[in-house]
Amino acid sequence: MFLNKKTPLVAVDISSNSITVAQLDTINNKPKLMNLGAMPLEEGSVVRGVIENPSNVISALRLLLKTEKIKCRHAITSVCDPIIRKIEVPMVPEKEFPEKIYELAEQYIPFDLKKMLIDYKIIELAKKKKNEESLSKNYFIGEAMSEILLFAISKEIVNDRLDILTEAGLNGVIVDIDIFASINALKLNKILPETGLVALLDLTNPASRINVLSNGNILFFKGAPVATDFQSDSDVPRPNPLAPLFQKIKKNNRIRSLNEDSILQEGSSTPQLLDEEIAEKVFIDEVLEKMEAIIALIDQNGSEKIDHIFLLGDGALIPNLGSQLASHFSVNVVRVDSFKSISVNSKYFNLKTLNRLGPLLTTVVGLAARRFDYN
Repeated sequence: MFLNKKTPLVAVDISSNSITVAQLDTINNKPKLMNLGAMPLEEGSVVRGVIENPSNVISALRLLLKTEKIKCRHAITSVCDPIIRKIEVPMVPEKEFPEKIYELAEQYIPFDLKKMLIDYKIIELAKKKKNEESLSKNYFIGEAMSEILLFAISKEIVNDRLDILTEAGLNGVIVDIDIFASINALKLNKILPETGLVALLDLTNPASRINVLSNGNILFFKGAPVATDFQSDSDVPRPNPLAPLFQKIKKNNRIRSLNEDSILQEGSSTPQLLDEEIAEKVFIDEVLEKMEAIIALIDQNGSEKIDHIFLLGDGALIPNLGSQLASHFSVNVVRVDSFKSISVNSKYFNLKTLNRLGPLLTTVVGLAARRFDYN
């Protein structure tokens, strides 16, 4: 089948504690939610983006596709934490670009390139000028350089994701990057300011990441993204707020998890609640510390101030996190609503639950908005 921008795609987001699928369509120039389903994964199935227990993930995805009655076979998924660098490339003929990029990648990627997938995106091509003697010919300015985003990630990580899709009966046609999917979702919902600095706090249990954007794109200092990763220092894991809500995404459609009795509990004991409160306090302190380090780095480089913080991931649901960030840094803090500008049929979807789950569904919504729009 020839794929084009009209080809339906199903988005598949595989995170450390859950797997989510979604489909969007465009009706009257407005995105509409067609399908959305989620399933908790058993602990240890996915660790730091690496699929450690493929059989559990495959079973969850198969069950999810069956439950949601998704007929579409072409899928888009994403990976996290690739190496991203902004580099300058001497202008060469277009057909020589891939070879030149690969040649330069050796300077920026501290791994065996034979084990890495290399890709790139042109930010700005080198400028041309007219030859004074013949206006019909273009010549590149001497030492003209093109700005390029260089991406690199382990082939094993990407192939493992594609294998999961294949085993579940899907055909993986696009592999995106989590951060770009999240940015896509924010732009789709008209949340992201077009100018200024903003911080995206993807607070996903157990690993979190802070990215800084400038004018809607990743901010770079000395060719590297302004970003930081961190894991909670607390020995008490944060509870997964998705777990008791999975079966409520769709009305009258209870999704059975693979190990539901151990994941969905009617109540929590007093000691457990106390442990969770301690874990949340420790986590908030960690977030404040990491944000202070990011802001100090920005100040050192003479950049403008961050004026918005967007909260994504399950950590966004922690009470008082937003207010403490706003108070501590004197910025606007927004808990992301992934469905703000998306048409949702209240007959089929629980709007209250979708609003609550918004920060956790940013990646899958951003993926679902993508289309097969390139050769």
